[in-house]
Parts: sequence; structure tokens; C-alpha cells
Amino acid sequence: MKKNRVNNSNGPNPPKGKRNTEICRKVRRKKNHLATGSSELFDIKTGIIKKTSLKTATAIFSETLVTLADEDEKVVGVTAAMPSGTGMSRALEKYPNRFWDVAIAEQHAVTSMGALAKDGFQTLLCVVFNLFATGI
Repeated sequence: MKKNRVNNSNGPNPPKGKRNTEICRKVRRKKNHLATGSSELFDIKTGIIKKTSLKTATAIFSETLVTLADEDEKVVGVTAAMPSGTGMSRALEKYPNRFWDVAIAEQHAVTSMGALAKDGFQTLLCVVFNLFATGI
């Protein structure tokens, strides 16, 4: 009996063939979609993002943030390496002196916004919560 060789990243090596190639493409599309942290609707079988006329919560948040920043110069914000996932990309582009990406320095993001809030700014901290949940 012939044993399957083990490929560390994908388990046993699958048999070759057209059907297997298509399955691998579908899996890659799903993984790519999930890796982006996207909240868009997608077809579970193909992994292809479904087109919809509805705005995502992130898009609505992003538009609202820019509108608030347009109206008030005291609105500032920070994100930790997730500007597109948190909806801060547009604000970062439009107001680079008031919105910042501190990379993976979540602690710095919290303390800097705290200091600015104490000084009268309207601060916004946009991070992925599961990073903080590990420290609770």
C-alpha cells in the first residue's frame, strides 16, 4: 500500500487532475477572502465576492468619519495596522495630520488618544478588538 506524502501546509498531497485544480482554486479564493478580514458577502462554494448595492457597515462608518472630520478640526483618530479593515483609509488620505496608523503599536494608539482627549480633542481609536481581548 502506497502512503501519501505529507505537505506541511496543506496536509496529504492530493491527486493530480483538472477537478483537483479547480477545488484548489476555490479554496485559495476563500482563504484570500477570509485573510482580508472583509465583511462583504461571498459565495461559500466559490469564494467569489457577491456584488451588492448595499453599503457595508465599514463604508458607512468611513463616510461618517470623514464628514465629522470635515465639520470639526478637533476630530482625530488612530488605527493599528488596519486602516482599510477599520474604515479609516479615507480619513488617513484626506487628513494625514489628524489621523494616523501606528502599525502594530496598539498600546501607543491607546495612550496617544488618551492624551489628545485630555487636551480637548474628539478622539477615535480603531483597532481589531481580539488583540485587546487577550490581555483582559
